[in-house]
Amino acid sequence: MHDPEAQRSYFKNHLDTRRFRAGLGLLFSPLWLRGMYSPALVSCLPPHFGAVLKQRMERCFALHPNRSNPYARALLEGWVPKTEGATVPGGAASRIELVTNDAAAYLEQCPSAGFEGLSLSNILDGATPSYRERLIVAVRRAAKRNATVVRRSFGEPSPGLATNRAEDDRSMLWGIVDVRPVEAL
Repeated sequence: MHDPEAQRSYFKNHLDTRRFRAGLGLLFSPLWLRGMYSPALVSCLPPHFGAVLKQRMERCFALHPNRSNPYARALLEGWVPKTEGATVPGGAASRIELVTNDAAAYLEQCPSAGFEGLSLSNILDGATPSYRERLIVAVRRAAKRNATVVRRSFGEPSPGLATNRAEDDRSMLWGIVDVRPVEAL
């Protein structure tokens, strides 16, 4: 659909059924999630996470046209668009490096002020306070001055988080998409 209001109406009238809500509730229940994820991650999720995700889906449908939202289609249908011919601007693809490592450990070994931006997608969800501090120190050290840091979380934002851009995100999963300069961490 192209019209967010029509999408929201369709969602409310056709998709938001008892069966759908029960399925989300079961699929995202702490008992079920503990079988696949660490207790620390599960414990940081909002209560009634399935209901929270349903609200986030409705919010996204009300704001973003589904027809041009690849994340909605991937989430709901399992369909991921082909990226043939996709390019990274300015020949940057040759500079992309895939690294499998602990985020703090990796950033601690990187040269200082080498990153123009960093994205931390649910890395801090369920992290210990000491790891949070270690990662923030590592991010500040590795980031260039005025670098942008995007922190995504499945959690709910604290009241008044002015840097939260979750409503602008089309993926429907995040409660927090905190976008700020590294100096504001």
